[in-house]
Amino acid sequence: MRRWAALTAALAVTIGCGVTAAKPHKPPPKPKPPKLELLTKSQDAALRQQRIKLSVESEQGRHVRVEAELIVEGIPDDFHFSFPSQRKRLRQHQAKVSFNLNRRQREVLSFGEQACMRADVNAQAKVGKRITTIHEQLDKSPDC
Repeated sequence: MRRWAALTAALAVTIGCGVTAAKPHKPPPKPKPPKLELLTKSQDAALRQQRIKLSVESEQGRHVRVEAELIVEGIPDDFHFSFPSQRKRLRQHQAKVSFNLNRRQREVLSFGEQACMRADVNAQAKVGKRITTIHEQLDKSPDC
């Protein structure tokens, strides 16, 4: 009987120490949103390549869905061009997406560059439930 009492007391002490030493539960950190970057930096490069390229980096997920819009400043109204959304697979946590410019888009962008008007690219990348957006301006030619 004495042995059981000593064993029970020792067990109670170790359990009591374990309860007091337990750390409070922390929720897991929220995953970072994907990183979206515009690779085509200038209007001239977009016209030369006939496309707008974007890069997406994400630590989690397998696929990315990217939507983009090109806005060229105009008189009296701006020209808005929406590109169809694209879905790409992330390879080594990266994907490159290119949106081809059609003839009308190239025409308007070329006129905007000659007239020194601004062109902006708005894009959104979605990986799982995480979304990131960018709003960047394409550089004008050095003549402006």
